[in-house]
Amino acid sequence: MTRANGVTECPIAGNGGTRVYTFVANEHGTSWYHSHYSAQYGDGIVGQIQINGPATADYDIDLGTLPIQDFYYKTMYVEGLAAGTTGPPKADNMLINGTNMNVAGTTGSYSITTLTSGSKHRVRLINTSVESSFYVSLDGHTLEVIEADFVPIVPYNTTWIFLAIGQRYDVIVNANQTLGNYWFRVKYATGCGTNANTNIRAIFNYDSVTVANPTSTAATQPLTACADETNLVPYNAKSVNSSQFDFDVSYTSYPSFVNKILTSFSRLLVLTLLETRSKILQPTYSCGA
Repeated sequence: MTRANGVTECPIAGNGGTRVYTFVANEHGTSWYHSHYSAQYGDGIVGQIQINGPATADYDIDLGTLPIQDFYYKTMYVEGLAAGTTGPPKADNMLINGTNMNVAGTTGSYSITTLTSGSKHRVRLINTSVESSFYVSLDGHTLEVIEADFVPIVPYNTTWIFLAIGQRYDVIVNANQTLGNYWFRVKYATGCGTNANTNIRAIFNYDSVTVANPTSTAATQPLTACADETNLVPYNAKSVNSSQFDFDVSYTSYPSFVNKILTSFSRLLVLTLLETRSKILQPTYSCGA
């Protein structure tokens, strides 16, 4: 659902302005929302959405969302202007659930997630970054992946998982290891952004142990490139006739390719365009002065 200010609606007024959105939650899982004004969401105007529903594996405790976002000391307005001539900026840090130590380790605080020993915990990972894709891992523990975005999947186990910008993965963490504190790690994918902090971490703490900086060891990272997960199999797969999508997309066959698309989807496309054109030409909203 995209509501772009100045296109489909007026911007939300500053200094306490609000707007209520009502929609039918016909899918369940983890998502997020953000400002659509310029690159404003990079300044922190984001939030998480959790829609409860069935899961493809059992767990005991839902720990909710764990957003991970690159952080810039300058505003997105300033960074955006500079990016026009110097390219994408290097992030100054990474926030895990809204917090982290600074690069020098002199101020700030690690995010702390509490685990109950002997229980299975659902963690909803979200990449809310502006310019960063990365891998995450929890020392000493396996991540059982059960959902990708809003799609329940056949569960699979991994020690590292890749999140591109905007992606969400729901994982289950089984707190069956030695009582203690464990590092949750974020590692940048090669070519998918840069960060001044090369040791991005948070703490997962067993509830019967005092919180302290862990001494745990990271699992071997099998991949470092920007590469989507390959083990994603929908739990409720729906078959589609492949001939409907069997297009030759070479340059020489481009007109034929476009023809097939229009033949298959022309009715939906035309209706959508007409509806959009109608809304643009005859807006149903009126912005104040």
